[in-house]
Amino acid sequence: ADASLGELKDLLKSALNPGGEQARKKSARLDFAFVFPNKDGRYIMKEIGRVFSETNGRTDDSARTLNSLRFQTGDFIDVSIR
Repeated sequence: ADASLGELKDLLKSALNPGGEQARKKSARLDFAFVFPNKDGRYIMKEIGRVFSETNGRTDDSARTLNSLRFQTGDFIDVSIR
């Protein structure tokens, strides 16, 4: 199945412990990136979206899906919680 960035946010908010407190804060921002090897075997990081713990009128990338962002088997997903 294809997951959205919003669904990944919800999963992280419920699963992280410790660390989940940061993701559950109303002001939290989660920045997502794909990490994958290039042709030379070096890893590349590509920012793919930003999701807020609570939008409060702000627009974010919650609806974007991994498939629409061209996620491939073997890619890593990096998440920064601020």
